[in-house]
Amino acid sequence: MHSARKGAFLVTAATCLFATEAIFAKLAYGAQVNLITVLALRFVLPALILLLVSYVTGTSLRIPPGSRKLFLPLFGIYVVIALLLFQSFALLPATMAIMFFYAFPVLTGLLAFLVDGERLAKVKICALVISACGLILLLWTSWEKLNMWGAVLALIAASANALYMIYLPKLLKTVHQVTVITWFFVGSTVFFGFLGLFSGALDFHFALSGWVYLAGLSLISTATATLALIYGLPLVGPTLAAIINTLEPPCTAFLAYWVFGEKLTGWQIIGALLVLSAVLLPQLPIKNEKYRETKI
Repeated sequence: MHSARKGAFLVTAATCLFATEAIFAKLAYGAQVNLITVLALRFVLPALILLLVSYVTGTSLRIPPGSRKLFLPLFGIYVVIALLLFQSFALLPATMAIMFFYAFPVLTGLLAFLVDGERLAKVKICALVISACGLILLLWTSWEKLNMWGAVLALIAASANALYMIYLPKLLKTVHQVTVITWFFVGSTVFFGFLGLFSGALDFHFALSGWVYLAGLSLISTATATLALIYGLPLVGPTLAAIINTLEPPCTAFLAYWVFGEKLTGWQIIGALLVLSAVLLPQLPIKNEKYRETKI
């Protein structure tokens, strides 16, 4: 298989597998698995698998001393994103949680401007406005039925993920991506495990089906999806990968409809399409390059 096609296949597979994350999480909650237990057990198998991959491929797990000042804050952000996003899964329909979270690509451009001083191209400003309109439409059409706290958590997780996306590439200049993800998985297992032990939230008294859903979350949504993305991304590049990643919300919506019977209203669909359009817009080729490159 041609490397570009192989990369596109891997990134597409990763995107579809990531789309199962909200589904498995909500199924686990339905089997009486609490939030902290889900997060503590989610990373155990992926951590072991990534450690094995590191050993087989000969990838060093050492993080250079100069990179640790960036690694530790990024790990903290990673943990916060997982905690907030999975709490939003408990409070919102899966489709709505993912749609609010998918404000992060546009927020990444805004935060890059505010935090890093990166100039904003007009196309990114348009994307920000379109995304804001989409989010407002989603909130407005769901105001009476939507758990606002869940929406807020998803948006905060999106903001944290935007910050994560800004600084992660800087870390990857000095540390191999397999090394970073391996330690993130190991660290998350330890962190949520100890959090569950000390808070008394770690509870294994749940239905047998809960173990099945946790296995799916660990092996499909986390380990396999992450490996596919790690090995597919270098073959297609970040732009094409970003375009392919917009498949995740529609895939989540389809799975949520199939598994839970979730449906979006007409206005909610329009709002969701606006958010997805805002994600796609900065990635698409524009004939008028002057328009693309004009900055503020």
